[in-house]
Amino acid sequence: MDFKGQECHGGKAPKDRITVLTCANMDGSHKLPLLVIGKFKIPRCFKGVRKLPVCYQSNSKAWMTAAIFTEWIQEFDRTMHCQKRKVLLTLDNCTAHPKVTNLKAVELLFLPPNTTSNSQPCDMGIINNVKCHYRGTLLKRLIDYIDEGNDFNNFKLTLLDAAIILKQAWEKVEPATLRNCFKKAGFQASESETETVEEESDVEPFLSRLLVEYGIPDSLESIENLDKEIPTAPSPSEAVNPSTQTEEETEDGNGPTAETDEMTRVRKYPLLVMRTSPQQ
Repeated sequence: MDFKGQECHGGKAPKDRITVLTCANMDGSHKLPLLVIGKFKIPRCFKGVRKLPVCYQSNSKAWMTAAIFTEWIQEFDRTMHCQKRKVLLTLDNCTAHPKVTNLKAVELLFLPPNTTSNSQPCDMGIINNVKCHYRGTLLKRLIDYIDEGNDFNNFKLTLLDAAIILKQAWEKVEPATLRNCFKKAGFQASESETETVEEESDVEPFLSRLLVEYGIPDSLESIENLDKEIPTAPSPSEAVNPSTQTEEETEDGNGPTAETDEMTRVRKYPLLVMRTSPQQ
């Protein structure tokens, strides 16, 4: 595990990463299970696990792709149709978001190009809130590991560990936080004041202890922004879907390591669902 500003010694810099899709409704009453996209179809750490804490897909770059999105939205549409609900799904306009047709219960509303930063509720604080909870738990695990007398440099995190922590982080996001982020992006059912949500930082206390007691050279800002520039979907020039890893590569461990052995760099994929008029 390396922090921003540190040089890598004795090998290559870690490139382990996953992409995560978050989806919630406007009033904060419903959060869909996270969709995690990794690089390997069957990571070794998943063997023997009967039920994963998140939904999981894979491709060679751990990106959201048109194929993965289409499969996800069709499954979501089937679920909403069975529940006799009508949903307006608002999402940003990118190559990984094709215009899926023949949906029975879900209508897709694409935001205009270059407006995500000010009209996407997930970018108004939902994504960052998940990140803070995730990294707070991760740093606590690291401190516990060091307190047990272990070497900081030997700390490892599997993809299964990351998925479990992500599920816990997503559960900690308060309904009021979701409502406030929707309102900040311009979505609100009625005139209402922004709700106050008192949340202590999940990152700062643990990071401060690492800085003071263990002298790890980092800062709160670098922890919060370490994955800010990592792409989560192909650019227009890379619109061809990344290849899916073969079972031989995942099960036998050929090529790159078949599980996430470093501090997973997580970029929450911006997506939201706004429930409009559920049918009884």
